[in-house]
Amino acid sequence: NAQAARATRAANTAQSLANTAASAARAARDAANSAADHAEAAAKAAKAAADGAVKAADFAATATKWANESVTAAEAAVKAVQDAQAVEQAARDSEAEKLAQDTEQSLAEAREMARMEADDREKARKATTQSDALDAETRDLIAKAEKAYAAGDTAQTLSAGRQAAMNLISTTIGTWSRDAAEHALAGADEDLLAWVAADRQIAQNQDDRETVLAVAKVSTELVADAAQAALLATDTGAVGTFLTTGITAAAAEDNRVAILKVLNSSPGKAVSASAQAALDDGSPQALHGFFATYADNVKEDDEAAVFTILNTAGPYTKAAAQVALEGPTWMRRDFVSTVCHRTAQLDYDAATHVAAIRASIARAAKVAQDAQKDAYEASKAAADARKASTEAAKWADKAKASAAKANDYAIEADANADAAEKSAKDAQASADKAKAAAASARTAARQANYSANQAVASAAAAVASASQ
Repeated sequence: NAQAARATRAANTAQSLANTAASAARAARDAANSAADHAEAAAKAAKAAADGAVKAADFAATATKWANESVTAAEAAVKAVQDAQAVEQAARDSEAEKLAQDTEQSLAEAREMARMEADDREKARKATTQSDALDAETRDLIAKAEKAYAAGDTAQTLSAGRQAAMNLISTTIGTWSRDAAEHALAGADEDLLAWVAADRQIAQNQDDRETVLAVAKVSTELVADAAQAALLATDTGAVGTFLTTGITAAAAEDNRVAILKVLNSSPGKAVSASAQAALDDGSPQALHGFFATYADNVKEDDEAAVFTILNTAGPYTKAAAQVALEGPTWMRRDFVSTVCHRTAQLDYDAATHVAAIRASIARAAKVAQDAQKDAYEASKAAADARKASTEAAKWADKAKASAAKANDYAIEADANADAAEKSAKDAQASADKAKAAAASARTAARQANYSANQAVASAAAAVASASQ
């Protein structure tokens, strides 16, 4: 998706900058090795100067010359290391800036999608409210027409019945009821009176039977058996009873099993509490009600999970989490289930690269500091050869300081190497999680697609049957 693509591009940019830092580190290492060679030559010359009594002055001068050159080379090596460190830091800064820009763009897009989702929900809410109001109005009109018919008030029956039939055509999904209403409106007054007296209820019963038949074809065995029993019953009200309460009662055991499966999947607090409450209640209505509120509870748990991940996330995961929190509901579900694993892998990959580059630079820095130490020791030896005790002491102090820095860089190099190894392992673990999450999502999608196809087939069968 777009989040993962932007994160991948940022990771590629970081890799390119990391390669530049690595080149600088290699240059620093080469310079440090050169400085070490100079220092070694200077040390040999200084030793020769100390051992040679006859040509002491000449050897001392030569030693001093080589020592000065070794100091210059060592300082150049240190400067090269500093340049490599600056390049590496620039790479990190550039990477952070690019990620910030991508995140800002993604946040704007996520906010727009969240706004669209809110608009859609509001439209759906208004449509549901209007539909409910129209259904209530239709029921009132039907009751009014039936009452007038029973009282022999033909005019009132026709007036209320005609309006009720018009409402049914615009709201009902039952083909039998719609056809009956259309026939009543298109016919004579007698047809409308017949519709109020009996035809409407006959058509409604037929639609209910078609609905029960469709439910039986896509439901579990327990619900299908209950549906079949309702269809075979001699009681004309059995089908309606099944649709209002019987289906919930028949599905109770299936719902209980489904809720237990949800609990076994280690859901969040809201889902867990709702599931446990439904199981504790045990009634068919409570078990059914769990699924009516399931989506809202998942949404609440997803938000909590995103905040939990955000507290310990790396830069890529943190950016994706911030976008998910600003986006629509599905974005948080997607982040928790799959995206967080992919971005965690990116974070660990980036950390591996950074640690590896910094380890290389630290090793080069150690070599440079060792070279400085050798150069300073060579300068001390040269000063000793010239009998310059004060200068020799100064070079000795510098040599000690460089040795200490070299030791610090060695420790830093080891630490970065360990960090790189750990990040690589963590990246692999995140990759495995992402793969597993993707496989789970594909399985769920196939199951949903199968169920949808079954439902479509059943609906088509119901329509075909209704048309006969």
